[in-house]
Amino acid sequence: QQAAPAPATPAPAAAAAADSPQEQALFLAGLPVPAGSKLAGLQDGPVYKQHAEGLDKDWGLLVKRRLDPMQQWSTTELWPQIRKEANLFYFFGGPDFLTASALFPDAPTYFLCGLETIGTVPALEEMKADRLKGALENLRHTLAPIIRSNFFRTNEMAEDLRRSDLRGVLPVFYVFLARQQARILDSHAVEIDEAGALRELAPGEAHGSGNPGVRIRFRGQGKSADQTLLYFKLNLEDTALDKQPGFLAFAKTLAPGNSLLKAASFILHNKHFLKTRSFILDESRAVLQDDSGIPYLAFKPKSWDFHYYGKYLQPLSPFEKAYQTDLLKAFESGKAKPLPFTTGYRKAGQANLLLAIHRDGAAEKPAPAEPKPEAPAKPEAAPAAAPN
Repeated sequence: QQAAPAPATPAPAAAAAADSPQEQALFLAGLPVPAGSKLAGLQDGPVYKQHAEGLDKDWGLLVKRRLDPMQQWSTTELWPQIRKEANLFYFFGGPDFLTASALFPDAPTYFLCGLETIGTVPALEEMKADRLKGALENLRHTLAPIIRSNFFRTNEMAEDLRRSDLRGVLPVFYVFLARQQARILDSHAVEIDEAGALRELAPGEAHGSGNPGVRIRFRGQGKSADQTLLYFKLNLEDTALDKQPGFLAFAKTLAPGNSLLKAASFILHNKHFLKTRSFILDESRAVLQDDSGIPYLAFKPKSWDFHYYGKYLQPLSPFEKAYQTDLLKAFESGKAKPLPFTTGYRKAGQANLLLAIHRDGAAEKPAPAEPKPEAPAKPEAAPAAAPN
């Protein structure tokens, strides 16, 4: 069960920092900043070079082992079957923007939430050398699980995200966006009030009684339109949502969308999370999940079509009781296709994904081309007159 929400936290300081969010993101990601940036001089020392080299190595492995296979798979298996331009709901996703953007690159809005704090990115050029060194080392330590193991461990990450001046998920989002060659246009603290309205906070303004969040607008590599990343910190248990009625009301303004569930701790098998489960089932036109998401029996067969990928095995400890015999039968029916990447809690060759497509939300098939009308036959030429 999720912990109760923490007290309101200060708004992210990105907008008040001396350097732009884009420059901060490039710096944190170990990538060159513009020559005129105040951060450029900090990239020459051995501490920063070690940071950049470490991220280069980890990122290269991540791209080869997971991001490239995920993008190739989604191109052939996912996009042709769903409405890929729909917004994406990634409840329980925390800061895992990587998986969301790799599988759903055309989503106008990515709507993520989790228990992790939003955090801050301070004016990096004003940090003392030893504090900057410690912050960069801690940032790499925070990123290691998602880069190497495919998911964040919530308890460990919560400790990491409090340990240095680079607090919360905001620095993580910046690294992911910069490494994916997206350009950050702006970054603002926001909150959802109890009526479901989204409000942008003024620079330095603390979050109030609404749901605290951050909104990052960016332009992805090769994209012709801006996209939005929204992250909100909250507990998705029914009793907690009752105290924040605006959250699902605002989320509904982005529906219908697609949903992604991965490494979700089988929370949606719990009767205390029925509001969230119902929202996903009611407002999603496609749900892509591993077995830790919504129970298979919760999908009404008359409303959904199913596609199976990988191999379904008994859940690992401590989730053994979440074993679904009906899902096993579906996977063993001969309909499951290979899954060429690791996802969720599993090792290579043991992972599974279920793609459930609502029958009202399948990708629109192009209309068959109408046959071209045949050209009218040319009248036969009159026979030439016989010579006299």
